[in-house]
Amino acid sequence: MYTEKIYTVYKTINLINNNIYIGVHKTCNPNDEYLGSGLILSKAIKKYGKNNFQKRILFITDHKKQAYKFMKRLYFGILMLKRKNGEETKAGTYEYKV
Repeated sequence: MYTEKIYTVYKTINLINNNIYIGVHKTCNPNDEYLGSGLILSKAIKKYGKNNFQKRILFITDHKKQAYKFMKRLYFGILMLKRKNGEETKAGTYEYKV
């Protein structure tokens, strides 16, 4: 647990269909129960139930800009791999489903 707010880059995995949601969360506790709040993820949690999702912290920083930069690089790297393999992807503004 941190005494000041930090930024975490996380991925939330749907354990039913293996969809991955990438996001940034500002918190004092990187191990909190937050899974994400984007529209795409919220609909999936409502459909499949919260217990069918797992969050993993990928990166922790004190700087918002650095967190979003890392998230975007991660997302575009995954997107390029999926496109190379002929897979379809969808993206939101601050929420990425890959």
